[in-house]
Amino acid sequence: MISLLLSARHVVLSTPAIRRCFTGWSCSEIPTDDFHVEVWKWKEHDICSDTIFTAAPSARDVYLYSSVNTAVLRGWASESGLCKLTKLQRLTIEVHPKDGNDEKDCQEFAVEFIKTVSSRCKTLDPRIAPKMTASLLMARGLSARVALLDDGAKLTGKYGKQKGQSFHPDKEEYFVGPCIHGTKMADYIRQLCPEVELLIARLDDSRKVESGQRFTTASAYKVSTQINVYVIVMSRN
Repeated sequence: MISLLLSARHVVLSTPAIRRCFTGWSCSEIPTDDFHVEVWKWKEHDICSDTIFTAAPSARDVYLYSSVNTAVLRGWASESGLCKLTKLQRLTIEVHPKDGNDEKDCQEFAVEFIKTVSSRCKTLDPRIAPKMTASLLMARGLSARVALLDDGAKLTGKYGKQKGQSFHPDKEEYFVGPCIHGTKMADYIRQLCPEVELLIARLDDSRKVESGQRFTTASAYKVSTQINVYVIVMSRN
């Protein structure tokens, strides 16, 4: 048995390039050699089922990686998809949504997908149900750090890496209080850049003046000199 456990972390390989690893450099889609690959775990997102069938027609244990492209997912589940792998026994799909909205779409489609694949892939081991798991795809290595200077933020249950500090004179945590504006801003930042590391700074908004400006310049300056970030977001007047 040959197990294919390759990662395209540093080199993005096209579908034709993956096929050529097994078929040679000719235009033929018929493999020149049968490598008898039984475990397929090529860490490339959204590989079409034809490529897997061409490269590893004898695969029994298949791991796939999805970016929540529903067209690809439906292709895998179609009559011309993974069911062409006549020896397939175990299927595991790892979904990497970019944000919470993508993950919700994945969860809504997962039941239909698993049901369809199970009915069409007759060789799947009935004792091992197909798996479809979702985990938020984070940037590898160092992530960008963004400071949010606001009225705090409530990020319980939110995705991504974040931490905070309060510069409010009440000495409470950064998530104490209404935090309405700060929480909305954190959500907006996450939607645009899901992989960033958020540093939440709860500023001193205890001062009341006629102009409506509540945050003190001193608290904002104090934050900016104490944190090491790439971007500072402060959208309050």
